[in-house]
Amino acid sequence: MTQVHRIEEERLLDLWRRRATLSEPEWYELYALVNSTLSNRGLDLIARLGGTHEEYIQDFFEDKVLMLSQHNQELYHRGALIFYYERYLISRLRDPYLKHGLAPMEDNEEQSAVDRGDSHEDEAAMRQQLSDWLAIELGPSLGTETGSDIRELITDFFGVDLEHVLTAARDFLHGRGAWSHLAADSGWIQLYLGCHFCLDGEMSRSISLNTLARRHGIPSYHSRAVKLGITVPKQQDAALVAFRKSYRGQWLLSLGIEVDPEHQLEMALALKILCLVALKEQEPC
Repeated sequence: MTQVHRIEEERLLDLWRRRATLSEPEWYELYALVNSTLSNRGLDLIARLGGTHEEYIQDFFEDKVLMLSQHNQELYHRGALIFYYERYLISRLRDPYLKHGLAPMEDNEEQSAVDRGDSHEDEAAMRQQLSDWLAIELGPSLGTETGSDIRELITDFFGVDLEHVLTAARDFLHGRGAWSHLAADSGWIQLYLGCHFCLDGEMSRSISLNTLARRHGIPSYHSRAVKLGITVPKQQDAALVAFRKSYRGQWLLSLGIEVDPEHQLEMALALKILCLVALKEQEPC
């Protein structure tokens, strides 16, 4: 982040915190900062919605920024504002009549099916964006003091305490504390995550489970992948049941995160942190 961007972000966060008492010129300044932050965001979503990005930023400012000022909700990072905005656009895609409280016309079943498919794609894109953001912002700080803005952002949006998740991830990977029953399995769990699964975006570095099994003498390598929850049935319902029973699924439940379609963002966040810790602490493969 450049010095100019840092100054702009500090000003944005300051104005956000003081929304209840802002003067008219300060409201204009806040709008300008919000507009500059969001002007190039969510363009693919806007293309599907129709209209211009200026219109949607204006709607977002009226519906969310002004409304949130009544609840004094904090903003800890510019990335949080972007996240708010893109979630808002997704909600508009799901219900285009949300603005101004208009009543929707009846849609046929085929269109509804298309909309549901788009919704799943949007959630997948949001999870990927979240993962990318975490890798950039959180990855370098795993071994040092974590920035308060990142910690507060995660807690604010997902109800997940970052320090608790980091500790739980290390305990899970090393078979400590509540996960002492996995102590004998910790070696292959770390290898499966740190050398294979968590490198899904870097296939040239990812080592196949078969190769890891031969290299480290791991028996029944496929059934272990099922136990860990990195291999699940293809059918969605069966996959969710199998994952919930897996080690990673049980780890999520131990954090108080429900393993169901309604909590996919929270699941993705915690599992991304688990992967970042696994990659940070992984010994040579």
